[in-house]
Amino acid sequence: MLGVRKGVLPQYVTWECKGGNDYYWGHYFSDLAAAQKDFCNRTLEAIEMRETFIGKNRHREEPEK
Repeated sequence: MLGVRKGVLPQYVTWECKGGNDYYWGHYFSDLAAAQKDFCNRTLEAIEMRETFIGKNRHREEPEK
C-alpha cells in the first residue's frame, strides 16, 4: 500500500499488508517518486516470493517418474 499523510513529514509511506487489513513494516519518504519506486520494488518482491512458493509446491504435487 502507498499512503499519503497530508501536512505531516515524511508525507509518503509504503506498507506491507497481510490479510487485507493488517498493515506493518512502513517505509517513509518525503519524495513521491521514491515512495512509488519502493512500492514497485515491494510489489515485485512479493510476486517473486509467490512464484517461488508456487514453483516449490508444484514439484511436490507431480508424481515421481
